[in-house]
Amino acid sequence: MKVHKLNEVGEIVDRKGHVAWEMACGLQLGIRVNVGMNNHGISKEDEPEFEAFHETVKLKFPTGGSSITPPHEGPAFKFKDYAPAVFRSLRAIFDIDTADYMVALCNTQADGSNALRIMGTPGKSGSLFFFSNDMKFIVKTLPKREAKLLLEILPNYFQHVRQNPGTYLPRFYGLHRWKPEYGRNVRFVVMNNVYATNLAIHRRFDLKGSTLGRAASEADKAKGPRAILKDLDIKEMGVKIKLGPQRKKAFMDQIRSDCHFLMSLKIMDYSLLLGIHERDQEQYGRSSTIGLPGGTAPQSIYQDDRTHEDMHSENMAMVSTRTSSSSI
Repeated sequence: MKVHKLNEVGEIVDRKGHVAWEMACGLQLGIRVNVGMNNHGISKEDEPEFEAFHETVKLKFPTGGSSITPPHEGPAFKFKDYAPAVFRSLRAIFDIDTADYMVALCNTQADGSNALRIMGTPGKSGSLFFFSNDMKFIVKTLPKREAKLLLEILPNYFQHVRQNPGTYLPRFYGLHRWKPEYGRNVRFVVMNNVYATNLAIHRRFDLKGSTLGRAASEADKAKGPRAILKDLDIKEMGVKIKLGPQRKKAFMDQIRSDCHFLMSLKIMDYSLLLGIHERDQEQYGRSSTIGLPGGTAPQSIYQDDRTHEDMHSENMAMVSTRTSSSSI
């Protein structure tokens, strides 16, 4: 599936002088080698041992290569893979094919094709977002405290997604650390991209269920289809979703289950990302469809009688500001 041009974001990390080229090459090479080393046969039913949640794999990548790492053009670096067996199991649960995963993330060609994209975060975290060239995967840099929190909740998260195949929580595929020879540690998580669809996303919302300060600025709105709108904006626009009683119950039950899970872990900053595709922005009065994660069948929706063909939604959990002195 090719992602619609309108849904592509960020700039290509060009090897000709891009400031993020070295980091992109390091994370690509580290993922390729570590995922390749740990690519053992596994099924959705397999459950990692307790020790697997605390396992780490450290590798050194000298420029000239080693017995287990290939030579590369960049400076030497170290790479750390967290809980590789657990994330391998999670990728299996989420039906992520290992070969497709590695080709999407780690297959930049000599001519620069299939390179990663990068954009700065529109939020306050200061994180960088890399996107696979096909836009299916996001690689987000994390501060140390957030990487530590993800590892702390990983056993609970694993059980939750096993028991809730229709979860709206983000889908985590890997957690890693890259350290250049003369630089600082950079931790990053690989996860799904909500807007990886061949349908153009015309409106995007970040919804928290709150109205305090929850309106996009005029500068944000000026970004058009790439603007991130908020709770007061969706209320003002009169967007309504019609799922039918059974789908509504399933949707609300899953939202409650996911929120209760986050509450039990004392995580309190999270939101629902919503993307709307307008089948014909000039036509009115027709029903259209909503696509839910997990292969759920489409159902009709309405927004002020406007026509929408598809809507994709995914719950994105933002980790809290809990801190610890333990090293990662």
